[in-house]
Amino acid sequence: MSAPGPRIGDPLTTGELDVLRLAANGGTTATIGRDLNLSPHAVNSRLKAAYTKLDVHDRAHAVALVLRLGMLHLADVDAGPYLAAVHDRAAAAEALIAEARRLLQELGQDPIATALVGAVPGQHEGPHGAPGGWRGGAGQS
Repeated sequence: MSAPGPRIGDPLTTGELDVLRLAANGGTTATIGRDLNLSPHAVNSRLKAAYTKLDVHDRAHAVALVLRLGMLHLADVDAGPYLAAVHDRAAAAEALIAEARRLLQELGQDPIATALVGAVPGQHEGPHGAPGGWRGGAGQS
């Protein structure tokens, strides 16, 4: 007869916490396996056991719960890759905004007024028939 499997509320093993720590740092099954010298099957087995014990169904919830319970600490998580991704997205958004401003100026439109009004002046009527009204939105006619 085999030993019973993990149950909700059972304590996590060191190996399960190691896998969750690496998952919190963005590790995939393959990279976690490489870092811990485990097969992908072993990584997934540890994750599944942790999910059962924590009563969750995915990595994100497992990581969030072990952080909330103090089983892992924010100091265990390297925020560098996340911060770099946010920085890259912000830079891309700034580039798009700059290009939109350039195009609006090329068309002879004031980018600030256009952004505030939400429409290119003269194409739509605003409240009470005023030119340059808002485009779309709830309750708009």
